[in-house]
Formats: sequence, structure tokens, C-alpha cells
Amino acid sequence: MNDLEKYYSCRDDMSTGDVILYESDDPIGRAIRLFTPKSHTSLVVRLRDYEGKEKRRFILEANAIHGIIPVLLSKKLENYSGRAWWYPLRPEFEPVRRHIGTWAFGQIGVKYDFGGLFLSALGRVSESARALFCSEFAFAADREGVEGAILDGIPQARDCYNLIFNDWEKIKFKAAWPGDFEKFTGTYRLGGQLI
Repeated sequence: MNDLEKYYSCRDDMSTGDVILYESDDPIGRAIRLFTPKSHTSLVVRLRDYEGKEKRRFILEANAIHGIIPVLLSKKLENYSGRAWWYPLRPEFEPVRRHIGTWAFGQIGVKYDFGGLFLSALGRVSESARALFCSEFAFAADREGVEGAILDGIPQARDCYNLIFNDWEKIKFKAAWPGDFEKFTGTYRLGGQLI
């Protein structure tokens, strides 16, 4: 069982739309890291009614068996074989977080994108809404949530979209890989914090 002290020290600051990047020590994780520095991505979501006195944080992630699923972040971290980093959205995204969560929760049960994952090892693939792999889902959630905020007339959403668009342009408007989030400096704060 892992020590969660670093996670507990930053848990209160984690909000919907932030991402967690993982560097797995298992054989599949090491294989993925041959192509990208990180092996997995999940999206932080706040469920205030269910956080309890423990102030739990949840993630949505792409699972090979069940597709997009909710997971208690502390449970994932306590048994995780590897390291994890928290990458918060930049402060400009605060007004659109609810829209990000709304879009992301709408994807629960969407199938895992095995085809896209395997093809991405050969090069960049286009995103597909019918199936999503981990990093494809997380970056799409932030982008689609911002687009939803624009449609709802949130004034700051246009500026957020420009930041995300500039980051998406860095990967030629294709599906994101886990390591790409370290380059998305318009959307996420620099550096990431080990949790």
C-alpha cells in the first residue's frame, strides 16, 4: 500500500478538469512509455455531494474492460505501481469547469479505443467519439467542455478555447498521448506535482 501523504497535501486544490498523469512500472506501462513519457491519463472530477469529511476526489478514466468509468482517486493511488502527477488547469479555466464535468460524465460507458491506441503507436490518430483511450478522453473532455461553455454564453470560454486550440495545434489536431499534457502549457499549469 502506497503512502498518500503527497496526495492529501494537494487534494483540496484538485478540481474538475485537472488531469492526473501516470508512469506505470508494470510491463504494459513500460511498453507505452516507449512512445510517450507517461503511460496513463485520467480526469479529476469533483462530486461535492459525495466527498464527505474525507474530501474525496474522483477521476474518470478509460478502462480497457468497461470503457469510461468513475474511480475514487485515493483507491487508485494506494495500490498503484508507479508514480502519478497532478496537472491543474490554468486559473483562466475556472468558469468552465462545470461544463467540462458535464461533458465528461456524459461519456461514462463509452468503449475503450483499442484501435486508436494501437494505431497511435504508429503515428498520430484522429479522435473518435465512439471509443476513447485515456489521454484522448481527458483532453477531449477539457476541449469539449469549453466548447459547451461557449454555446452557453460564458464570456471567458472563448479565451479558454484559444488556449486549448493552441495546445491542440501542437499535436496537429489529433488524439493526445499521455506525455502530450506536459507540452500543453496554455491549458495546464507548468510542471505537474508528484502525488
